Amino acid sequence: MEVYLIRHTTPDVPKGICYGQTDLNVHSSFLAEVNKIRKQFPYLSTTVDKVFSSPLQRCTLLAKELFPINIPLEVDDRLKELNFGEWEMKAWDEIPLKVLQPWMDDFVHTPTLGGESYLMLYQRLLQFIEDLKSTDLQKVVIVTHSGVIRAFKSYYDNTSLENSFEYQIPYGSVCQLIDF
Repeated sequence: MEVYLIRHTTPDVPKGICYGQTDLNVHSSFLAEVNKIRKQFPYLSTTVDKVFSSPLQRCTLLAKELFPINIPLEVDDRLKELNFGEWEMKAWDEIPLKVLQPWMDDFVHTPTLGGESYLMLYQRLLQFIEDLKSTDLQKVVIVTHSGVIRAFKSYYDNTSLENSFEYQIPYGSVCQLIDF
């Protein structure tokens, strides 16, 4: 199976704000970013068996814009970004250090306040991966978030979750996984 992981385009949120599962709209640069993705992978829109997307609009809007209506689109909650709980939509520098530090010291195992840990995200992604591998699909696109893409690549490359933040995943980037 060939898998293309696409990170959503720039969200409409000020820099320095913690957002994960907040359903943000896309930035005004959306169409320009979509065209950049199309130029990198012009053949994708005609050769994909199925498109999967996080249910958050910054992903579903991109999936619908990139792919014609005749390619099946499946929205899946397991592809959502990390749930930052009580930190959602707060400025990172407004979160008290005594609350933030335990998570910073061990973000893999420590959940955010009222949210989830990176390991929890990874475990829900593993369920998605198991389901995906049980299909006979040959080429799929997954429109999702940087945390999910890092976890996906960690699984694919057999690297630790701690080291997965070495992967650079800019907005609108496409990561191709061959022989998944």
